[in-house]
Amino acid sequence: MREASWWPHAGVVLSAGPEAGPGAGRHMRRDGHMGRGRAWRPRQGEGARLLRCAAVLPNEKGDLVVTTDEEKARLARQIRGTNINSTHIPAHYREHYLNQVTVEHRACTTRHGELPYDLINAAGTTRDGPADGAAAAAESAAGPRKSAGGPSESTAGRHESGADRYESTASPCKPVIVNMHGGGFVKGHQEQDTVISAWLAVETGCPVLDLDYALAPEHPYPVGLEQCIDLVGQVLETSEAILVGHSAGANFALGIVIDALAKGGAVPLAVVADYPPVDNETDPGEKPGIVTDVIPLDRMRAFNELYFTESTNRGEVLCSPINAENEQLSGFPPTLIITAQQDPLMQEGEQMALKLAQAGNEVTMRRFLHARHGFVTYFVGDEWPAAHELIIRFLRGILGRSAE
Repeated sequence: MREASWWPHAGVVLSAGPEAGPGAGRHMRRDGHMGRGRAWRPRQGEGARLLRCAAVLPNEKGDLVVTTDEEKARLARQIRGTNINSTHIPAHYREHYLNQVTVEHRACTTRHGELPYDLINAAGTTRDGPADGAAAAAESAAGPRKSAGGPSESTAGRHESGADRYESTASPCKPVIVNMHGGGFVKGHQEQDTVISAWLAVETGCPVLDLDYALAPEHPYPVGLEQCIDLVGQVLETSEAILVGHSAGANFALGIVIDALAKGGAVPLAVVADYPPVDNETDPGEKPGIVTDVIPLDRMRAFNELYFTESTNRGEVLCSPINAENEQLSGFPPTLIITAQQDPLMQEGEQMALKLAQAGNEVTMRRFLHARHGFVTYFVGDEWPAAHELIIRFLRGILGRSAE
């Protein structure tokens, strides 16, 4: 396996994953040229079974047309009804990590109202106030504790905004990891997000805030992003933070840092971005080399129609980070970007990594040749264990620097 970090003075070797043979990695130069990897194809029907939504109101030309709030609500229900079955989560992962964390319900305040979340502490302990720097950060973001029977008591309505905090049983004073789920800005927190957050907490020893931001179309751009910006800003007032984002959440993670740099505020220690959508300005059908076996064009266009309004400038950098100039990216923290060969977002994610490197930042980028969109959090295919190992190795490296 070959792997390298991106620095402004060097290219990068794209690792082909643990099962790839010699020569499977491809070198990317600073001019953005790269060779093609071997294409991965899903098993017959897998893409449709896992990610395809129902018919999405095409016109006579086949274009997506969503013009009324009622149509948007119907389309959102279709998309939210296509969750991947939780049986993809390995039982040993679920049991091992969830058994080491406990939960209590809290809330924080953002410019878009209250954001409830679960505060997850060391198993067998209670916490009435901050016990260390990381807990203080969670407390500062939390606001008043919710009483029993309050609105954040129930986890049934997870499509309402909220955040969970996961802390391992042996968590010292460490940075707070902020985890942001995917779902095309439309689908809410799911069971695998709970498992991922517990895994991050246990493997790093850090507390984890698992954000359950407001969703489109009820809350279109930039509501969810600004909720995350507000909560991360509150965490950074009293502690260091690391951002981990998956798909839509990866878009948020990048946008949070760009916003902080523009305002001259504190920035996180590091960013992990899995298959980030960074070009929301270009129609999916016009993106070169895009693959649609797993996420069809109608699905991608549906996400855009629901997340944005007619007045949205989809080209602004908080919406499409790929449009950021070098000066807007200068000072970015160390960043890990993960892409998948069978993913329509692969090329833009890798171009984002290149732009960050050209702006003088430290970037590690890894493409998994036999993986599809969502494989890191949905535990799909054979390469998610290698991706998990890479993420933890990256985070532990960041934590080692922070402790020096």
